[in-house]
Amino acid sequence: MAGRLEDISVGGAFFRLVKGAALPRRVFLRLFLPAAGEGPIVIPARVVEIRGCQVRVSYDPLVRLVAEAIVAETRVAGASDAGPLPN
Repeated sequence: MAGRLEDISVGGAFFRLVKGAALPRRVFLRLFLPAAGEGPIVIPARVVEIRGCQVRVSYDPLVRLVAEAIVAETRVAGASDAGPLPN
């Protein structure tokens, strides 16, 4: 299923599905995010909100290594909410 990433943070992401796609709430999925280097970052996530084609997910479980990769990719993209990682 394809979608367009709109926002990403250490705790979750927001994206838009392509038209015609549908997801049930609380379903578990894997996000494949492009990254420089060895291939995509794969993040386990859970759907927490759906509004039409807009989907909000939280990561489940989020390990520090993945969080660091997300923050690094977000900073490259110039997003303003890429703050320090929690301890």
